Amino acid sequence: MTPPPTNIRPDAAQMARWLSVLLLAGGAFASLAAAVLPLPAGTDKLGLAGVGAGALVAAGLVFLLRGRLSPLALKLLLPAVTTLVGLAVLFDGAASSPSAIFYVWVVLYAAYFLSPRQAALQLVAIGVVHALVLTDRGFNDVVLTRWIATMLALVGAGAVIARLVGRLRASLAAHAAALEEGEELTRRLAAAANTDELTGVPNRRAWENVFEHEMARARREGTELCVAILDLDRFKEFNDRYGHPTGDRRLREAAEAWQAELRATDLLARYGGEEFAVLLPDCGPEAAATLIERLRSVTPHDQTVSAGLASWTGSEEALQLVERADAALYRAKRRGRDRTVLAIEEPAVEVS
Repeated sequence: MTPPPTNIRPDAAQMARWLSVLLLAGGAFASLAAAVLPLPAGTDKLGLAGVGAGALVAAGLVFLLRGRLSPLALKLLLPAVTTLVGLAVLFDGAASSPSAIFYVWVVLYAAYFLSPRQAALQLVAIGVVHALVLTDRGFNDVVLTRWIATMLALVGAGAVIARLVGRLRASLAAHAAALEEGEELTRRLAAAANTDELTGVPNRRAWENVFEHEMARARREGTELCVAILDLDRFKEFNDRYGHPTGDRRLREAAEAWQAELRATDLLARYGGEEFAVLLPDCGPEAAATLIERLRSVTPHDQTVSAGLASWTGSEEALQLVERADAALYRAKRRGRDRTVLAIEEPAVEVS
């Protein structure tokens, strides 16, 4: 079983949707602030309105192209978003701009959607942009302090989110692994419930399920259907003489040899003890008799086999068809074994 991925990341469409949401919210705030909100003296309202309009346009484009933007393209867009935030801070014209809070959005987005290394590169980009904006008003100790405080806050926020997201993804990966293991176990149990443990062919339960389905199809489509019951002759005597392990090996070898001769649509199942049932869909009595004779001829160790074969009449029930095949098998036994008897109608006909 292939192990599940240890790192589950959202797809590009989800990344694009959330980036468009952040751009929309930031653009709406900048536009609203430039239009109606009270702003500090010296604010470049026209520049701030331009930032808001640019963010809104970018939000619309990212949303419309969400199905075509690659993760790489979205990662490359983040520095552009950082630049928009930096311009908003610059146009605020105040030493302490409220627009700097939007750097946090970029950091949270990067911490969630990107790898730790990529998120760190986004932090570096923020640091460079914010330093350029602050030093535009002149460099001094206060500017340096503000830059350091802002970056420490962003690094702390990013580290916390990255840690929480890492734990969440690890939990999701463990949950996915548990689900996959559970599904695999369910598949194995289902296969075991329908497989004969000794021979590896389907068991009687599987036979009945497939037989019911094929009978319904034959009735619906008007196709032919044959059933055969095969029995290893004098198998009880063989077991008593050579032991059950040797007898089990003979059953396995017979089933393997027969399985190799059947069509992909045929079904060989262990019916019980040394008896095997063969279901032959879309097969008439003559072709079925030829196939069963071939199965008998390839049985290993010159082990003889008796077989009863019945062809569906087109109206009888499944149980009646099997009973006719079983009755034909007993006729084969009574007539000296090592033969196939075809139960076309009473009396059964021996296939020479």
